[in-house]
Amino acid sequence: RGWVERANTETRQQIAEQAAQDRRRFLQRLDHELKNPLTAIQAGLANLKENPTPAAMESVTAQTLRLSRLVSDLRKLSDLETRPIESAPVDLGEILHSVVELASEGAAQRSLRLNLSLPQAPWPLPQISGDGDLLLLAFHNLMDNAMKFSEAGDTIEVRAFEDGEIVVVEVAD
Repeated sequence: RGWVERANTETRQQIAEQAAQDRRRFLQRLDHELKNPLTAIQAGLANLKENPTPAAMESVTAQTLRLSRLVSDLRKLSDLETRPIESAPVDLGEILHSVVELASEGAAQRSLRLNLSLPQAPWPLPQISGDGDLLLLAFHNLMDNAMKFSEAGDTIEVRAFEDGEIVVVEVAD
């Protein structure tokens, strides 16, 4: 009986240590993700002071929207710990189009090609039940990871199709 208690204690300690490591990694990534748009906004505001152009204003606006989305995503993720996930009809094709559109600027900067393949005939993807914001965040993270681990000239494929009663989404790099 004593060895079982020790094993349980060791397992709990390992789980706690892993959770602490995950939290540290998350906070480091969050710090990085928040610094990028804030730095871009600061630079854009400095440019606006010296040379108020529509392009400078667009840059500040884009980074502000990026930061706003990030904060919204964080709020959603923190809600997952205390509330059940919302479930409503979601147009997965629309979400995937948004993900590819959001990634297109970064892909162009890195000379990556993005392809989105969705069925059109005999019918488009059916709606699914889920939380649209969380699905967008999940697929955006998959796309972001694919872009990070791809080299200039590579193609990233995003495909979705029905397989019986489920919808399959693939992000391949």
